[in-house]
Amino acid sequence: MPKGDLLRRVWAPTIEENARALGWTIDEMRTSWRAAPAPRDYDVAIGRVDKGTVAALWFQLIAMVGGEEKLVLEHINWIALEALPEDWPTPPRYRGKVTHVSYRTVIEGDPAFDVELQVRSDDDGLHVTALQAVNAIPMVVAAAPGVISQARIAPFGPTLRRS
Repeated sequence: MPKGDLLRRVWAPTIEENARALGWTIDEMRTSWRAAPAPRDYDVAIGRVDKGTVAALWFQLIAMVGGEEKLVLEHINWIALEALPEDWPTPPRYRGKVTHVSYRTVIEGDPAFDVELQVRSDDDGLHVTALQAVNAIPMVVAAAPGVISQARIAPFGPTLRRS
């Protein structure tokens, strides 16, 4: 994490594809991260997390375009609410109850948008992720040979028929 290599390898394609779709050239990719220690021992699905080891991670991958931060991919993972430092962003809520999964898009401009898709559970989050690939199958099969980026395929959804 300190050098940002892992973040770039895993998440840079997402930032790069969005920049391409917007017609932007990325000058530089920066990373930022913070870790929070576990306030106690936890037994979780993947094993034991000992007190003092990492219980929460907050990272950002930041695309610089024309000397400005233009695209920021941010991720916060935690194993327990009590492990989140008070100065970190508030965890997402689904109908008032804390949930562990949300997808948020913030567009600063005119007009500006701040949209958060909150889901009930990790399973719902995985379903949302899978829907994109599954719904793209007919468009990918019908496409000409070559690499097809998300920006080149039509928006997903039912075909609208005009009368």
